[in-house]
Amino acid sequence: MIRIKISVIITAYNQKESLLATLNGFSNQSISRDDFEIVIVDDGSTDGTQNVSSDMIKKIVKTDYCKIFHTKNLGRACARNFGIKNSEGDYLIFCDGDRIPGRQFIREHIELLKKYDSVVSVGSPFDYYSKNIFNVSEESLEKYSRLPYYPKLVFNLLSSVDNLFYHDYYWVIMLIGNAAFSRDVIHQIGLFDERFNDWGFEHFEYGYRLWTKNILILPNKFAKNYHIPHKRNRNIEESIEKNLEILKTIHPDGDFNILKRLILSPESFQIDNK
Repeated sequence: MIRIKISVIITAYNQKESLLATLNGFSNQSISRDDFEIVIVDDGSTDGTQNVSSDMIKKIVKTDYCKIFHTKNLGRACARNFGIKNSEGDYLIFCDGDRIPGRQFIREHIELLKKYDSVVSVGSPFDYYSKNIFNVSEESLEKYSRLPYYPKLVFNLLSSVDNLFYHDYYWVIMLIGNAAFSRDVIHQIGLFDERFNDWGFEHFEYGYRLWTKNILILPNKFAKNYHIPHKRNRNIEESIEKNLEILKTIHPDGDFNILKRLILSPESFQIDNK
């Protein structure tokens, strides 16, 4: 029996078409399909995602190393943790169910993780602007995509600031929709905090814990995936404020003002927009 060394963990909620497009991207990776498994956690979908089966996934990705779990809608932190617990790999790669991976996605993450001990690799999470989401060429993905403002901003800041700033705030780069780390990091840091059951922030809190343990989070510009934009059905600013309060409850001594500024007042930072 082949021992799986790499687990790709995908969380999805009401994203059937985007999920199928994402899986199609994993059928075209530059590494062997025998080298990784796909673990999908459907977080209580009602749009047809709940009808996607392991057999369907295996046909799309063209490998037997695929499985999907349909759970109650408990939020992305719970879904990610469920995926981790039901994965086998020594290396864990995270990709959201609406992010088409570039051909080098897995390879670039693994190469960085093998180069350094106990680091986290955060890739480039592009937004993809085209109605064609199936069987998309690498050239088309590049042509119709751009890097969103937030990752562009923090990648720029953390590549140009002095050591003190980098040491204090590099955790803001932790974007789990395109990230990877070894299972050893789980042993050191633990799982995602399941108090976050709304949009985002479980990854920022995880990044903060990584910082407290002096585990580096490294930008990996060559590990690319491409987000399929969609409408948001909730008040994002209200959700951000709610999640900031949860962060402060978990880490009462933490300084999260810079995170609030980065998200709500990005114009207060100067970056090269070219």
